[in-house]
Amino acid sequence: MRDIGTVSLACFLPQLTGSWWNYYGSLTTPPCSEIVNWNIMTSRATMSKSQWDTLTQTLALELGNNRLVQSLNGRPVIKFS
Repeated sequence: MRDIGTVSLACFLPQLTGSWWNYYGSLTTPPCSEIVNWNIMTSRATMSKSQWDTLTQTLALELGNNRLVQSLNGRPVIKFS
């Protein structure tokens, strides 16, 4: 694990205090293990191209290394308000 320093999530406060969906799923990159509890916020956040570039460089994200959308296979999706 690589230390990236302190990151403030205060800019996401409106999204983090709203409704969200929750479901159990898997990683989207190999090994695609089914160990993830996904929480999807109903309110979107936006970022500039400069912010995106900083994020991807800081976290060394490998873009394009994801898999196609998978079916739910009987897993429930729950909305919380």
